[in-house]
Amino acid sequence: MIISKNWLNEFIDLKNISTDELVTTLNSIGLEVDGVHTLIAPAKVVVAKVLSKEKHPDAEKLSVCQVDVGNETLQIVCGAKNVEAGQFVAVSLEGAKIGEITIKKAKLRGVESNGMICSSTELGFAKINDGIMVLDDSIGELVLGKELCEYSLFNDELIEIELTPNRGDCLSINGVARDLSAALDINLKERKAFKDIDNAEGIRRILNVHFSDGIDGNVSIKAIELLEDIENSLKVKLRLASIEELKSNSIENLLSYSTHASGVLFNAFDLNKICDECEQISLDVKTKENKEFAIRFKDKELAVLGITQNEDFKISNESKKILIVANYVNPNIIANTHKNYKNTDIYRSFRGCEPELNIGIDYLFNLLQLDKNIKIYGSSCQNTPTKEKLSISCNILELEKMIGQSCEKNDVVKILKRLGFELSIAEDNIYLKIPFYRHDISNSADICEEIVRMIGIDNIEPKPLEFYESNRTNKTYLNYQKSLELRKRALMSGYFESVGYVFDSKEFLEKLGLKYIKNEIINPITSDMNTLRSSIMATLLKQAQFNFNNSRKSVKLFEIGSTFDEAGNESKKIAFISSGLNESSNIKNHAKAKNIDFFTFLSELKTILKEFELRTSDFHLFSEFERADIYKNGVKIGVVGRLDLHLENELELPITYLCEIDFNALVYDFIQAKSYSKFQGTTRDLSILVPKNYDYSIIKNLINNLNIKNLKEFKIIDLYQDESLKDFESLSINFSFVDDEKVLKNDDVNNEISQIISELEKIGLKLR
Repeated sequence: MIISKNWLNEFIDLKNISTDELVTTLNSIGLEVDGVHTLIAPAKVVVAKVLSKEKHPDAEKLSVCQVDVGNETLQIVCGAKNVEAGQFVAVSLEGAKIGEITIKKAKLRGVESNGMICSSTELGFAKINDGIMVLDDSIGELVLGKELCEYSLFNDELIEIELTPNRGDCLSINGVARDLSAALDINLKERKAFKDIDNAEGIRRILNVHFSDGIDGNVSIKAIELLEDIENSLKVKLRLASIEELKSNSIENLLSYSTHASGVLFNAFDLNKICDECEQISLDVKTKENKEFAIRFKDKELAVLGITQNEDFKISNESKKILIVANYVNPNIIANTHKNYKNTDIYRSFRGCEPELNIGIDYLFNLLQLDKNIKIYGSSCQNTPTKEKLSISCNILELEKMIGQSCEKNDVVKILKRLGFELSIAEDNIYLKIPFYRHDISNSADICEEIVRMIGIDNIEPKPLEFYESNRTNKTYLNYQKSLELRKRALMSGYFESVGYVFDSKEFLEKLGLKYIKNEIINPITSDMNTLRSSIMATLLKQAQFNFNNSRKSVKLFEIGSTFDEAGNESKKIAFISSGLNESSNIKNHAKAKNIDFFTFLSELKTILKEFELRTSDFHLFSEFERADIYKNGVKIGVVGRLDLHLENELELPITYLCEIDFNALVYDFIQAKSYSKFQGTTRDLSILVPKNYDYSIIKNLINNLNIKNLKEFKIIDLYQDESLKDFESLSINFSFVDDEKVLKNDDVNNEISQIISELEKIGLKLR
C-alpha cells in the first residue's frame, strides 16, 4: 500500500507531524513501513506560461516558444509534441540542476534557448504522458515565477506500507488516516457530502434495478453522461502514476483514485454496450449458488461483484452514458467462491474493502462535479441490507491483565471510539459493536491487541516473567518424545529421514493394490497428487525409485507422517524401506557388499522399535514367502515384508523390504532403572524337533505361561533341516537363567529345564 503524506493530510491534519514521527507511529501500530521516498521538484523550476509557439526554422520537430516566467519572457526551444500556446508549464531556469544536468543558455540549431520546459519524469516524478507536463489549478493557484517545490504536490513523501492480509481496512488513505487518528489523538477531517444539483435528471429515467433478497453486501448504482471528452487533473494523474495505477481512460482513473483514497470498490459499465436501443434498462442483482451476487441484464451477466467483470460491458474512451457501481461484498463469500471464476480481480475485496459506500461515492462524485463536461444523474439505486454488527464484551481488569499494566479507562474508550467501535460502559465492563470493516476482530484478545497497537508496544513497561510451572507430561509431549526417540534410533541404524507430501497418485496406489479416499480433491496440485495417501510405503517406494535412478546402490529411508483411510480419517504412521545393498562396498566386506535380507531388516527394526513379535500375514503388497504382521503387547501394530517380486520388477527396484507401523500404537517407554543380580547366571540350549512351518508362537506362549522363576529370557538361535529329519526341522532355543539372591546350582537349572521339556512333550514336541 503506497500513501503520500500530502494525500494523507487531506483526511487528517498532519502539518505538525514530521515524516520521521509519522513513520515511527505507523510502525508502532502495526502498519510496517517498507520504504520512504522523497519527491521534491528541483530549485529554480518555476511556474510559467507559454505565450506563443512557432516552428523552428531549421528543425521540423522543434518549436520556438515565448514563455512568461513571471519577471521576464524567455525564448525556449522545445521538442515536445504537446506544447501549445496558453499552457501553464514547469520551466527550469538557467542554473537549475535537473538530475546530473545543469541548465544553461544554449543554441539549438542556431536558435537561442534560455531554459527548458520540463516533463514530469525530468523533474524526478512518475511518468504521466509522452510530452511536457501541463500544469493546472488542481495543484493550487498558479502564480507565474513561483517555484514548483512550493506547491505541496511537488514537495511530498511517498510511504510504502507492508500490510498483513487481515488489514484490508487499511488499503486506503482513509483507512490509514483512521488508525493514525487513534494513535496520534487527532480528529479526522470532516467529509464533504455529495449533493445532487437542483433539477438534476433522475437516474430512474434511464435505469431500473431489482435487488433479490439475501444479498450479503452493499450496492449503490449511479449514472453519469460525458457531454465532451474529459481530461484528468494533474493532481489525479501524478498521484495515480506514483502508485502505478494511471490508465488511458479518464473515468477509470477517477475510479482508481477514489478507491485508493476511500477504500470503496467501483465498477463502471457502458450503458450503450448493455443495450444501445433502450431508453431505460432494467438490471437484476441476484444471489448465486454460493451467496455471491451478480448484476444481470436479461440473460447477460455483467459482473459478479467483488470478483470479476465481463469485458464486453466495460467502459472505453468512446463511452458516453456510464453506470458506476459502488459495492461491498462479505470477504468470506469472496474467499469461498473466487476459484469458480476466471479473470478475477479480488486483491481488495478478498481482504475486506470499505463497506460504508457513501465515503467513496461522496469522494468520487465531488470530483466528477468539478467537470462541466460531466452530467450526473440525480439519486441512485441502492441496496443496503440491515445487518447486526458483531458484539463483544470485555472487562477493563481483564484487558489490563493481558496488557500487563494498568490503563486509564478513558484512554481505552477514546482509542476504541477513534477506531470506529460503538461502545457502552457499565462500571468496568465495556460492550462493543465491531465496525463492518474490521472483520478480523472477533474476541477480547483482538480488542487488547488494538489497544496495545495504539498505546505502542514500546510504551508497555517490561516486567519479569512470573509463572508457576505445571506438569506438562501430556499426550502431545509424549508423542513428541516418542517421535524424537524413534528418529534417533533410525538414524543410528543407518536410515535417512524422508519428508513427503500427504498427497499421492490414484493410479500409483491402484498399481500397489492400496485403497484411497472416496472423496475427490477438487483442485489437486498436480495430476500425480490427485488423492490423499493411504500408506507412507507408497511415498517411500517413489523415493527409492528416484534414488536408484540417480545411481544409488543402497536406499534406507524412514518417514513419520499422516495417512488417510477410505472415509478420510487421518492416522499417523511410521514407515521404513531398505532396498538394494545392506551396506556400501568397503574394505571390511572386500568390496563385495551383500543385498539386504529379511533377517537383517528385522534386526534393524528391533533396534528401532525394541521388542515386538511376528505373526503370519496375508498382506497383498508383500511376497507370500517373506511377510509378517507385527504385534506388540498382543495388539497388531503394523506389517513387514519383502515387496512382491512382480512389483519389484515393474518399479525396477532391487530386493526391497518395507515396514509400516501405527505410530499411535507405539507407547513411549520411560527409562526405568532396575537392580540386577550380582550372582553369575547360566545358559542352556535345547534342540527341538518341530513340524515344518510350525508356529513358533505356540512354543513361546507355552514357556511364558510357565512363569519359571529364574528364566530371564529365551530366544531362537538356529533352525536346521536335512533329509534325515524328513518332515521335521530342528529348532534350537537358548535359555538364560539367573537368580537375584544366590548362585544357581545345576540341580536348580536342570529342574526348570525339565519342566520346560515336560510341557513341550505334552503338545507332541520332542528333543532332537
